[in-house]
Amino acid sequence: MACTAGHCVWKVSPGTLRVALGKYYRDFNKQQDFTQIRDVKEIVIQPAYQDLGGNYGSDIAVLLMASPIEFSPVVRPLCIDWELDHMSTDLADGNFGTVAGWGVNENDTFSESLRFTELQVVSDKKCLSEQPRDFKKYVTYTSFCAGYRNGLLMYKSPCVTYHDSGYIMEQDRRPQKGYPPSPF
Repeated sequence: MACTAGHCVWKVSPGTLRVALGKYYRDFNKQQDFTQIRDVKEIVIQPAYQDLGGNYGSDIAVLLMASPIEFSPVVRPLCIDWELDHMSTDLADGNFGTVAGWGVNENDTFSESLRFTELQVVSDKKCLSEQPRDFKKYVTYTSFCAGYRNGLLMYKSPCVTYHDSGYIMEQDRRPQKGYPPSPF
């Protein structure tokens, strides 16, 4: 299985999706060492997410693959804090995590290679006080803010916007822990 944002697969048929794991280059057809392409068998969107209803909280989906995923040096499991046991400490103001993606770069073009950046958690209070009014609907009890103040989207990476990337944290030699993507 793989996780993605619910808004990416809202009203999408599983038969129209393929997942590329272990990719470094954006070009879907460029084969690379360790790349695995999998068909999606089923899409499970968190039931509380209602895109058309304007409920942007719980914006997560699980994609079940038609064939197994094999772990490799670049395809690894991720522990998701589904029970939210460590959320208040992991997502405390000032903590850091990593996001990755092929989003829009500093030249306003899509990156051809996978990029990573570290982002700092920002308190909801600070985030909401410094965002445009329309942004506030995206900050719910199921999301959090992270990044740096720069430009119109005040909390984003200095090198690329990763609004569909999960937020990954490493802690005390435990497996990497991730939090699902949020709209911004």
